[in-house]
Amino acid sequence: MADGTGVGKSRELLTVANHYAQQGRKVVIVAPNQVIKKDWKKGTFSGSYRDDSALMGIEMELHRGREPLTEGAIALTTYDALKDMKKQIDGDTVVLFDESHALKNMTLSPKETGRTGHAKEMMEAAGAVCYATASPIDKPTHIPYLFKTDIFNGNQVRDVYSWVGMKQRDVRIKGGKTIKQWYIPKGKAAQVYHRLEGLFDELTERGLMVQRGIDMSPVTVEFTPIPLSDEAATVMDEIDDAMDSDEGAQRLMHMRRQLEPYKVAAAVEHCKAELAQGRQVVLFMSRINASEVTVGKDDDKTTIAASEGTVELIKRALQQEGIDDFIEIHGNANAKKMDQEIARFQSGEARVAIATV
Repeated sequence: MADGTGVGKSRELLTVANHYAQQGRKVVIVAPNQVIKKDWKKGTFSGSYRDDSALMGIEMELHRGREPLTEGAIALTTYDALKDMKKQIDGDTVVLFDESHALKNMTLSPKETGRTGHAKEMMEAAGAVCYATASPIDKPTHIPYLFKTDIFNGNQVRDVYSWVGMKQRDVRIKGGKTIKQWYIPKGKAAQVYHRLEGLFDELTERGLMVQRGIDMSPVTVEFTPIPLSDEAATVMDEIDDAMDSDEGAQRLMHMRRQLEPYKVAAAVEHCKAELAQGRQVVLFMSRINASEVTVGKDDDKTTIAASEGTVELIKRALQQEGIDDFIEIHGNANAKKMDQEIARFQSGEARVAIATV
């Protein structure tokens, strides 16, 4: 199941799990720790699985894998418990992996990958497997963990890599050893991903894959460059000078966050223009909370740059323009009022939605 983030994979997995449990099969749902927030001692879990299972009337129990599974029951476990859980899996078991992209290191040995190696043994032993992720792959070498879907259609992994257009090269590693590495030749990325998409289309046609999405064909996209002010340029230079040469990715992340305040005015102007045309506006943003750039540790820590969360900056800027009929849909918004607020937007009472993807 390759449905996008937030469109209901948890409920889909619960529905599938319940279907097989009612047939008397043993069912295991594997989810990341941070998703279920389990407490092994109390046998409790929280989050969407607790809430959705209660709403759907589906019973499930937290299971560490140290005891046999029960026929007709749904067990919920985590990726960290697979070493024990794999011993309980047989041909009468259905295993459902939530956030299954956690298993991308399938090409390494079980000793090197830990949970991925254990998961592979579970997949091989299980009667049926379901993968659920909004990110099936980041690169072609991530597809081997999907072997239970028969994505290779009887072919070897290397045959599929060759077919999509990848090549092999020798790469020297520690100890002077050389290994073979698959890579995408320069200029061939479009071809590789087009053919890879074809593999998933074939799975869908064969009824082995489900993907729900929104048709984006009527949507137009426009990118608007925003000139960097002298103030912003100074902040970027200060961050650049303060970071070590080996902190490239961290430097860019800090720069991106500290550029947020300098985009607010342009975003509000876009919003005003759309509202003037009688439209409603959804303002998506990636940063909710305040952030700062610091160097050093403890007493020697120095703040290089800091800025308020983008949500607060946007709200204040909108209100200064007399726009206060907005709703908020993000992690810091009032969860109890979320449905009520969305209804206000859908009815047209609120013209602007401040949201995160």
